Amino acid sequence: MWWAKWPLLAAGTGMFALTAGTTLLSEMVRIPHLPGVAERGLGWTALEFALYVGAPCGLIGALTGLPAGRVCRRYSPRVALLTAVLATTAGLVVLLAGRQGGAGVAVTAAVLQGLAPGFFYTSANNLLIEAVPMAQQSIGTSLLYMVLGVANGIGSAVVSTITARHTRLARGGQEVVIGDTGFEVSFLVLLAEAVVSVVLSPLMRHGRAPASGGLHADREAGDLRRSPVADGQEQAA
Repeated sequence: MWWAKWPLLAAGTGMFALTAGTTLLSEMVRIPHLPGVAERGLGWTALEFALYVGAPCGLIGALTGLPAGRVCRRYSPRVALLTAVLATTAGLVVLLAGRQGGAGVAVTAAVLQGLAPGFFYTSANNLLIEAVPMAQQSIGTSLLYMVLGVANGIGSAVVSTITARHTRLARGGQEVVIGDTGFEVSFLVLLAEAVVSVVLSPLMRHGRAPASGGLHADREAGDLRRSPVADGQEQAA
């Protein structure tokens, strides 16, 4: 399965930054604004979070699946992955730089973080298909989602550990909040992971051409199976 190592690394580092960044955003807007402790806090209720962050993030994420597929088919899965990780990176930069930007920063980050998942999952699956011969794609897909699950868990654990070390008592010791330093260190760690994914994406030898449904991988492996679909795509090419 050496074919898949670079797509798996790029997808894993991207997932690390993507999922943990969304978790941090939800924590940041929940915390009340406390001068000198939690300057980034907005004190939003669950309903406000759903309206201003959850809804735009989820809606854009759902709508980007189809255009992401078209990008993979017309250009390449690598372009779709770069779109996802660049959107994730931009969202983290907005959150890191917008120290007192208020609701505008949170909504902008939500839009960018909503753009990323549709392109990310579409590109990650297509990259794996382009890297692994058809006979091994079931194994490759299992590896992909194992890597994504591990990266998700590690990302959440890392940011939870960082923020837990930077908690403060507020409101007379009745409430525990995450201080600004906890968010800033976490955003920097996630930004570093996102940059790694951005760097890995152009270096991959797979996924540079429009998605072929795995025909490129089989050609490289010398194992192209003749079928009506394969013959039709070869004749069209």
